[in-house]
Amino acid sequence: MKKTVITFAQILLTVLVGTTLVSCGATQQELAPDVIFYNGEIVTVDEDFRIAAAVAIRDGRFVAVGSNEEVRRLGGPRTQEFDLAGRMALPGFYDNHIHLRFGRDPNSVYLAQGETLEELKRVLSQHAERRPPGEWVYGRLPEGVLPSRYDLDAAVPDHPVALSRAHATAVNSMALQRARITRETEDPTGGSFDRNDRGELTGILRESPAARRVTRLLPEWIPDDATAHIAARDSLNALLSMGITSVNVAGVRPNELRYLQGTYQRWGDELPRLTTQVRIWAGYDAFDDIEEAIRVSTAEIEDLSFVTGLGNERLKLGAIKMSIDGAGQSAWNLDRPDVTGAIRIPEEALYAVGKRAHDLGWQLGIHAIGDAATEMTVRVLDRILRENPRPDHRHYVHHISVLPPESTIRMIADRDIIVASQPQLFRATPSETFVKRGIRLSYGSDARPYGPLVGIQAAVTRRARDGQVYAPEERVDVKDAIRFYTLGSAYMTFDEANRGSIEVGKLADLVVLSDDILNMDPERISEIQVLRTVIEGRTVYEAGVAASSQ
Repeated sequence: MKKTVITFAQILLTVLVGTTLVSCGATQQELAPDVIFYNGEIVTVDEDFRIAAAVAIRDGRFVAVGSNEEVRRLGGPRTQEFDLAGRMALPGFYDNHIHLRFGRDPNSVYLAQGETLEELKRVLSQHAERRPPGEWVYGRLPEGVLPSRYDLDAAVPDHPVALSRAHATAVNSMALQRARITRETEDPTGGSFDRNDRGELTGILRESPAARRVTRLLPEWIPDDATAHIAARDSLNALLSMGITSVNVAGVRPNELRYLQGTYQRWGDELPRLTTQVRIWAGYDAFDDIEEAIRVSTAEIEDLSFVTGLGNERLKLGAIKMSIDGAGQSAWNLDRPDVTGAIRIPEEALYAVGKRAHDLGWQLGIHAIGDAATEMTVRVLDRILRENPRPDHRHYVHHISVLPPESTIRMIADRDIIVASQPQLFRATPSETFVKRGIRLSYGSDARPYGPLVGIQAAVTRRARDGQVYAPEERVDVKDAIRFYTLGSAYMTFDEANRGSIEVGKLADLVVLSDDILNMDPERISEIQVLRTVIEGRTVYEAGVAASSQ
């Protein structure tokens, strides 16, 4: 049903004269807001970054933003009112980069986040005792611990072990034997086998091309629809406690889209709004032959038969995602001989597959961490846009954790390429340089620690998890950081007309905070509590209270 957006002036006029809007035949009571939040410090994130005291919501959209007196006089007998008691409220956070999982293989081992190496070894040993000797022990590796083959050999001597996380897989000696990987085995293109100073394999496999030498031997598990739907719902529900009302999922395979469709058909009203990137394996992650990678990946895009923007306010398609390099030691850098990196998609493949996606009307969202990866990505995007100019393309580059050369920065600005940054992850991630050049930014999380408040603090202070301050010249002010975590991400996904700021006519998504984020010690921003998360005027999360709807 089409929603009628009523301006503040229309409502106020109706209240003052006590008449009916003849044009639509509605009574004053019918025009009254469903919900009013008042007595707050409501940061609008509009062009002027105004602070309002109250907002009125009707049919899931803001219909008034102003003073307590102006807004509250619009209320009717059925209007629910919530006193913010002086608390600060922001537009709902929009996280530009989160990954989802669609369940866990019941035969895999569960390793909790934050476990020490000794705890991890204990859990692995207990899991292996319940399985026949020689059977695979596998699972997801938590952040913060990366065991060597010798650690895994000590914990699980009678089973091959493979533990994976983004960009790295840890295996034991038996797994290396099963995969026929020896110290003489050459590194695959786009990946590497870590070695110690004696040339011996450590058991750490960097990036997919190396990892799949082992992971292709693991038993295949495909989640059923019910498992996938529940796993996706639970992951997305957890974001509500962080004030995230919209999220861009950075990479879902085409065959996984149905899981999200089913999830949103069943529980969509309870979840953050979701935009999903479609991941395309266009390089050495999945193919040994790059011509085959181009052929298969191009065909996959052509077979999708839909394009960026398909969907609705709850669930829609975003960009095509491809990953140029790895992370950490496998980021592809220009002038760091200690971190040469892995090229997961060579230039000819990025151009061929990216050009076809662009020609079909897709937005592109490319992973590039190192400055060499960024330079190549931007050069290819420039070529694509010169050959086929497309106004308002909104192509973007994820991460850019190392400041690229000046020529690349100029090209980013000239071609209106968006930078999708995750400020809490990478020590050198630039922001202020891009701001000064008029380049659009968006902010997100990518990996633990999740959370907009963590990211905003990192962007404002430049203090990393190790306590050190890195590249302080790249600090942004707190207003900019908030804007990038709200309106910036909305713009990146073509959603700025509907979300990202608190303005009349926009979707009524907001988050209520425990502290004044604009005027507090920036080193304490991550300590702020999310007290309430609101989507379309309905409270979907309240601190200390089970989620409820209004």
